[in-house]
Amino acid sequence: MSLFNDIRKQKYSVRMAFFVLSLFITATLVGFFWFTDIERRTFFAFHPDPQEQAAFIARQNARIPAPVAALGSLLTSMPARIGDFIGFDRSKGFDRPVKDDTVYPLPIVH
Repeated sequence: MSLFNDIRKQKYSVRMAFFVLSLFITATLVGFFWFTDIERRTFFAFHPDPQEQAAFIARQNARIPAPVAALGSLLTSMPARIGDFIGFDRSKGFDRPVKDDTVYPLPIVH
């Protein structure tokens, strides 16, 4: 716990500066991944051609810095790693039961 004690011994302004810096870095990374995902989904919605989509993904991957790309691949593979740890077998797949739901329209009164 000496690290926490060393942090508490610092002046308030130093602690606050590092807090704001870490908050800014975290918000920037989350915003970057969010914007990239929204951009990809929007492009796929308007361009159904698989060749255009592949070219777009290649352009998008080329402009992502290597450390950020490594972090992104780590985050995308995290659910699979958690599933492996829990004991899910990826080769079996995941089947959802078919729902036979009936849609009932709302009564509209004029």
